[in-house]
Amino acid sequence: MSRITSKDDIMNNDNNAFLNLSQEHKQLFDESFNCFCEIESIVNRRPAISDNPIHFQHDSNVAAYLISKTYINGEPADISFSKLSELGIDPDIIEFAKKAQLDKSWGQLCELRKKYDQKIFIITCLAEINFDNNPELPYEIMDLASSILDVKSGERFADFSCHSGRMIKMIDKMTTGAQLFGFDTDPEYLALAKMSLDYSPPKNPIRFKKRSIMGFEADQDDPKHFEKIFASFPLGFRGSRLSSDLSFFEKARTRIPAFSKATSFDWMFCLQILDILADNGKAVCFMTNGSTWNRLDSSIRQFFVENGFIECVIALPIKLSSMWNTSVSLVVLSHGNTGVRLIDATKQFVAGRRSNTLSYDHIDRILDETINDSNNSLFVSVEKLRGNEYVLNASRYLNPVIEDGIPFGDVIKRITRGAPLNAEELDSISSQVPTELQYLMLSNIQNGLIDRDLPYINKIDEKLTKYCVTNHCLILSKNGKPYKVAVAELDDKKTILANGNLFLIELIEEKVDPYYIAAFFNSDRGIAALNSITVGATIPNIGIEPLKKLIIPFPSLDEQRQMGEKYKTARDEIALLQLKLEKAKDRMTKAFGEGDS
Repeated sequence: MSRITSKDDIMNNDNNAFLNLSQEHKQLFDESFNCFCEIESIVNRRPAISDNPIHFQHDSNVAAYLISKTYINGEPADISFSKLSELGIDPDIIEFAKKAQLDKSWGQLCELRKKYDQKIFIITCLAEINFDNNPELPYEIMDLASSILDVKSGERFADFSCHSGRMIKMIDKMTTGAQLFGFDTDPEYLALAKMSLDYSPPKNPIRFKKRSIMGFEADQDDPKHFEKIFASFPLGFRGSRLSSDLSFFEKARTRIPAFSKATSFDWMFCLQILDILADNGKAVCFMTNGSTWNRLDSSIRQFFVENGFIECVIALPIKLSSMWNTSVSLVVLSHGNTGVRLIDATKQFVAGRRSNTLSYDHIDRILDETINDSNNSLFVSVEKLRGNEYVLNASRYLNPVIEDGIPFGDVIKRITRGAPLNAEELDSISSQVPTELQYLMLSNIQNGLIDRDLPYINKIDEKLTKYCVTNHCLILSKNGKPYKVAVAELDDKKTILANGNLFLIELIEEKVDPYYIAAFFNSDRGIAALNSITVGATIPNIGIEPLKKLIIPFPSLDEQRQMGEKYKTARDEIALLQLKLEKAKDRMTKAFGEGDS
């Protein structure tokens, strides 16, 4: 677990925020930082009561909170750990403190009161800390979600997996007269959430409780249904991680038999949300993009779509959260929908070194697209979804209609994958000396160009000759986006064997110009077309049959050749620039020692 190493960890890496503080506030911040570090040092030295002690990310915050509560009329009082419950401290906070073994170092912690006053401990306990693998969502994600939910006065709002209560606090600032509930199963986060309420009183009634969405049962004091729900569950959760109580799982299977312990539970979480969502309610949750289009979940999506439970699906940009190591969609659930609003927001972000962010302009644009059609947004009817395996990814439907087009297969003479050679087999035929036989890999294709110096091999088995590249053959990468495209230009002296991650496509050149096809697949329209037939979340790929059925624009052969020539001219310019770059790099390496003597 990563621990505090600098002030940036507390300031959320925002140096400008620190620079804009007044001198008085900078001094308070410095003291708070030093206080936190001293608490960390004491907490980390506490004696272990087992061979595998439990580590927590926020135990120092809780320790600072407990110390702050031992002041009576601004003066420190002699209060033992066992007497903390008499100070009106929430039992969940004390329970976590015991679990974190803070009682073992309570005496040392209280000694810090000789050095710091109460307000420093209060500031320290409320500090937001940046840790690796922090499950808290970034504020801009919650800003987008809260704007979609638009919690009104008189409504009941629930946040499942509420963590430290960030979303609850944001909603509290945005509305009055609402009832707000935060649910989480982690005692550490419940303690943090309840601590924050003590020193930052809310405008609306807020209750944090230990509850799970799975098999949710409300207390007498809790509502059974909520008008607005926000949920950020672990993505890619599998049934194999479930507890022994599977009653809710079996109940869900009676409604959607396609559910199994082997499938992703993204849709299972959604089903649980629907059970507690009011008839006029709205919920926001997240799921992997794969769950919105993969065939395995098709019948599950059918249930949600045909029953009108999905209002909107927004494909989000990558790397918005450190916890999202895959592409993610925001899903809006409600009742009575006759179709689904699909939005492609994957390009709407500000790029960062480690993560991307949404600006206010991006959020406003996405919010507008939840209502209005645009180049990135459209409403898809249930009937159209029914004819597309209930795919809920905008890229499937946003591709411009290609008029007067034909299936790509109509102009294909032969198509095959590359040779299925593994690394060991390839090593056995590799040659360190030049031969007339070469090997083409995906990495040998860049910017529409095939490397001039391909690796040499010493033989090609007769059964592998069908995987050899032919002149004017279109080469298309099979796996991984963005897809690579090139046209092979061979002389009679060379034979090139292609590997299995490539498609070799021989075209009917009397009908179609290979360079025109390359130009199309390198264009925005062509990229969108290839994306529309892409499958696979971890490793995106395209299949032969969908590629053959893909509709391509089909102008006259003369028009094709004109566009093909433009493509070749641009490609040749890139080749020339690359050659100049290589020569310049070579001169750099030889610059030292070549000056005047």
